[in-house]
Amino acid sequence: MNSSRLKVFGYLFIVLLFLNMLLFALRKITGVVFWSIILVGAIMAFWVVPRVRAKE
Repeated sequence: MNSSRLKVFGYLFIVLLFLNMLLFALRKITGVVFWSIILVGAIMAFWVVPRVRAKE
């Protein structure tokens, strides 16, 4: 994955996390869904992204 694709992926994930917080604040999603998305984000940030960057 090249650098520009990684940036686009990062921006999309930031938007997803922002929408997650917004929907939780508006009570459109439950706490379980909110924390599940946060957990997936943490896994991606700590394990997936460094491996993708290492392959470049």
